Amino acid sequence: MLLRDLTVENFGLFRGVHRFNLSPEQGKQGCRNLVVIGGHNGSGKTTLFSAIPLALFGAVSVGDRTSQEDYQAYILGRMHRALGNGSYTSSASSRVAVTLEYVHSGVPHQLWVERSWHRSGRALRERLELAQDGKSLPVDPSSFQSWLNDIVPPNLAALAFFDADQLNSHASTEDHAQAFASTLRRVLNLDLVERLISDLDQHLSRNGGPDRLARLCSAVPVVQGEIDTLTADLAEANAKIQVMRETELSIRAAIAREERRLAAEGGDYAARRPVLQDRLVVIDAEVQRLSNDLGEEVGQSLPFCLAPRLCATLAARLRQEADLQKRQLAGQLWTERLERLQHDVTQDQFWEGTQISAPDRYTVVKQLLRVLANGDDLAEQELLHPLAPQEREKVLDWLREAAEVVPERIQKLGEGLGALRDEQRQVAIELERAPDDDVLAPIHAALLRLETELHDLNVKQAIEREQIGSLQFRIEEKARQRDRITTELQAVQAASQRLTLADRSRLALRAYQDALTRTQLERLETVLAASFNGVCQKEHLVSSVSISPNDLTIELRSRGGEPIRLSDLSAGERQLYVFALLQALRAVSGRLLPLVIDTPVARLDPAHRHRFFQTYVPEVSQQVIVFATTAEIDADVLRDARPVLARHYDLSYDSTREATTVDELDSLGVVGTMSGGDCHAI
Repeated sequence: MLLRDLTVENFGLFRGVHRFNLSPEQGKQGCRNLVVIGGHNGSGKTTLFSAIPLALFGAVSVGDRTSQEDYQAYILGRMHRALGNGSYTSSASSRVAVTLEYVHSGVPHQLWVERSWHRSGRALRERLELAQDGKSLPVDPSSFQSWLNDIVPPNLAALAFFDADQLNSHASTEDHAQAFASTLRRVLNLDLVERLISDLDQHLSRNGGPDRLARLCSAVPVVQGEIDTLTADLAEANAKIQVMRETELSIRAAIAREERRLAAEGGDYAARRPVLQDRLVVIDAEVQRLSNDLGEEVGQSLPFCLAPRLCATLAARLRQEADLQKRQLAGQLWTERLERLQHDVTQDQFWEGTQISAPDRYTVVKQLLRVLANGDDLAEQELLHPLAPQEREKVLDWLREAAEVVPERIQKLGEGLGALRDEQRQVAIELERAPDDDVLAPIHAALLRLETELHDLNVKQAIEREQIGSLQFRIEEKARQRDRITTELQAVQAASQRLTLADRSRLALRAYQDALTRTQLERLETVLAASFNGVCQKEHLVSSVSISPNDLTIELRSRGGEPIRLSDLSAGERQLYVFALLQALRAVSGRLLPLVIDTPVARLDPAHRHRFFQTYVPEVSQQVIVFATTAEIDADVLRDARPVLARHYDLSYDSTREATTVDELDSLGVVGTMSGGDCHAI
């Protein structure tokens, strides 16, 4: 696979559209496979380095477990920002595009991949577009990423894109083993094998594995035996209940016989003796009370009740005399007022202001006094009962009560007293019927004993019924458990062949994993030793390499057979060792991939830089893209790299435009256009 070009638009520090030609060139002395993109720190090298895997893999290039929210934040942070109207604003859209060449079934194809983002507020919409050989793919757009992953597997990204962090982790004496193991598993697809084995383990564990069938077969008779035992206990309990019911009927029949004996002996009256005695006492007291009340009524108002007509006449006379007494009092008052009037009219002051003469006054006064003095002769009528008003009202109340209330009250008292005397006689008769306690005592004792036995028997029946309910519930639970096991057993029997095949597949995968690991590690050991000796200044420094198949730890040995630790190597030698390891991994993978490296020669001395460009770059890949700082790419480096250098781009940040500008340099580092160069900045 080859990367033909890279296009970025409004991405990071790059404003507008920038296209980089990344294709190798065929020179007079062979293939020039190196493309150098240099610039000062902060000019956008890392932005371009991350743009290529971002276009190919999307969110996976940011991290294996990157959430959608984090990915959107990452993209929003990469969209070009420019100062306008006093504040920074992000572009509404950005895109990165890569054109690559690959061979499928012996046929070369050119694939165009573009990933674009459109921002609306904080919302972000991503779009992936693919075209092969200038034509649209006959694939649903929702499946573009899956189709692309088949062409460029994401697990090989670690061999194609190598940044400074990976370089440091592999060169570190502490993190080297873990970083190498992780990279090797992805390169050899061992992580997929391990994931498949883990899935099979979970499947077998979830379905019980091969032993599950035997466990279920043995569980069915055990549960059935428990059901049989509980059923026998239930039958025994039901038999006990039946015996208790028969005993209960016998006891109830005995109680009925004793109750009939008690009734024949007057037992009902005997049982009621205390109640009758208490009732007789109450009746006697009530008779005495009513007799006293009746006597009081007879002694007070009864004489009046014997002469109702006389009482009515007397009441009428008393009311008439009350009216006469009022009129006599009014007549006395009228006479006094008349005498005062007679005195007043004889005075001259009374007639002042009138035109009546003295003779006429006499006539008027005489006639007026005669009229006023004319009235009933109340003085001639005599009061037969000269009583005070209060006494008269009291006598009237007695007469009214004697005529209306007392007869009804005396009648009620008489009726109540008669009823009590009748009940008194009936209670006395019933008490005479009650037999002696000596006759009834044996019958009562027998009844008490029988009722005690009946109560105890009812308690035992309640306990036994509760036990029966518990047994029935347990039998139902066990039956459901047996049914579940039977259903599960049938399903396992149907799937037993699949489980057996899954178990065999798991064993085969483990064997394949071990065999693949050992085979590839043997090849990796040989290639790593040759590659490291080829790039290192100290030739034949490493005589052999040993990689443990268990934990994938690497052991280097010198020509004398002594182990070489990474800490024994210089910083530059450790970096060259990482390059050699990367070359060996690429060779073992069997894939022709480009190599894109960020800041690879920062720690190398001039001699090792020379070997890197003269020995390593021509051999490691048919296409090498190096991102380096200006300090790393000096004249000596360019001179060493000239035989393999196809293109050289220089990035510089323009603070006035607040964007990065791109220049293509010649092999001597002078601005110009190299052979086959193709860089456009818009």
